[in-house]
Amino acid sequence: QSYILENQDDYYPNEGFVKNLIYGEWVENISIYQALTMEIHNINEMCSAIGIPKMFLKEFPSDTSLFNEKPSDFHVLLMPTEKKYYDFVITLEKMITGNLNINAFLTSACLIKPVEREDEDGKAKGSLTLLAEWFTQNTRLANIDDDIKLPLRELIKERQTPAHKIIENKYDKSYWKKQNEFMQKVYVAVRNIRLLMANHPMCKQVEIPDYLYDGKHIRSY
Repeated sequence: QSYILENQDDYYPNEGFVKNLIYGEWVENISIYQALTMEIHNINEMCSAIGIPKMFLKEFPSDTSLFNEKPSDFHVLLMPTEKKYYDFVITLEKMITGNLNINAFLTSACLIKPVEREDEDGKAKGSLTLLAEWFTQNTRLANIDDDIKLPLRELIKERQTPAHKIIENKYDKSYWKKQNEFMQKVYVAVRNIRLLMANHPMCKQVEIPDYLYDGKHIRSY
């Protein structure tokens, strides 16, 4: 009894857990965390189909039996504390923006033009800048800044917070909501990368699972 949290009416069991382990039914929904790792894999598959280096240096197993190999802080916060939240942010940034392979943007291929590695002043561009320029140069009718660059730039900015302040292990339920909203922003940005790449004719051969294709069965857990 001493471990039971107050306000029990605020808590309910995960729908997928109940259906699968209690009722023995198939679960159609997947976690947004697993969906993100699958998007990374599919984007890399599309890069290979086009004939350019994979966009992400490292992939993370998204198969159900292997998903336990994902980074240890890449999950819903078990305790909503400031430290755990920023541990999650740091991990997410390493998986996405810190995991970008700049060689993917510097290689020419069929219907693909590479971008310049350096700016007009001879300074090396950041990986996110290269990503945005690459899509701007190779796609049409897409709002790259709003759909991809700004959410990922926000991730980089949020990741820098722990480097400039002492993070306390402060308990605050608002971190659950903050993490959920942040994860959704980043997932949509990565999904937009995959959707834009799907327009390349050579990417038609890459099969996308139905639950990623329509996005109806992705849940935030």
